[in-house]
Amino acid sequence: MVRLKDEVRHVGIGLLFGLLGLLFGLFWVVYLTANHEQIHARLSQASVLTVEEKPVTVPLAGQGEQVSHDDNHAHLHEGHATGQPAASPETAGSSATYAHEDKGVTHGAHSSPVMAVAHGRLAKAHAHAMGLGILSIAVSLLLALIPASPRSKTLAAACLGTGGLFYPLSWIIMGMRTTSLGISGAEASVVPLIGLSVGLVGFGLALTLIYVVRWLFIKG
Repeated sequence: MVRLKDEVRHVGIGLLFGLLGLLFGLFWVVYLTANHEQIHARLSQASVLTVEEKPVTVPLAGQGEQVSHDDNHAHLHEGHATGQPAASPETAGSSATYAHEDKGVTHGAHSSPVMAVAHGRLAKAHAHAMGLGILSIAVSLLLALIPASPRSKTLAAACLGTGGLFYPLSWIIMGMRTTSLGISGAEASVVPLIGLSVGLVGFGLALTLIYVVRWLFIKG
C-alpha cells in the first residue's frame, strides 16, 4: 500500500491537471450556456470595431477618384447642412459598409458564418478539456502501475497534464478572436500555443508507450 501511494505521488501532477481540466470543462460549458448573449454581443462588437477601424475606399460613380468611408459621412452631412439632397448610397458606396456593420450587431441567432464558427470554436473547448482531462488521469494511473523511473513518470504525467490544459485554452482564444481577425487569422494567431500543447501531449504519450512496451514485451 505504501509503495502504491509513492508511485501515485510520482504522477500526482498529471492527476491534478487532469482533474483541473475536467473542472474547467464543466465550468466552461455552464458559462457558455448562461452567458451566450453576452458572448455574442462581445463578438459582434469586436467585428464592428474591426470594420470601423479600417477605412473603406470606393469609386465615385462615373469618376476614377476614390473616397474613404469617413469622406462619405462628411459628404452626407454636408448635404443635410446645405439643404441639398445627400448623395445616394449607390453613389457614395456606403450601402455595403452599413449592411456589414448592421450584420455585426445583430443579436440572438448567429448572424453570419463567421459568428457561427466563433461559437463553435468556443464550444469545442469544453469537449477538448473533458477529453484531455480524462486522458491525463487514465495515463497517469497507468504510469503509476508500470515499472519506470520516478522522474520519467513525473515528466510524462506533467507533459500530458500541461498540454491538456493549454489545448482547450487555445480554442477559447481562437474563438474570441474569430470575428476580429477572421477565421484563418484567428487560427494562425494560436498556432504556437496549439503546437506547444500537441507537442507536450504527444511527448507524454510517446514516453508512456515506450515504458508500456518495455514492460510487456522486454524481459529484464
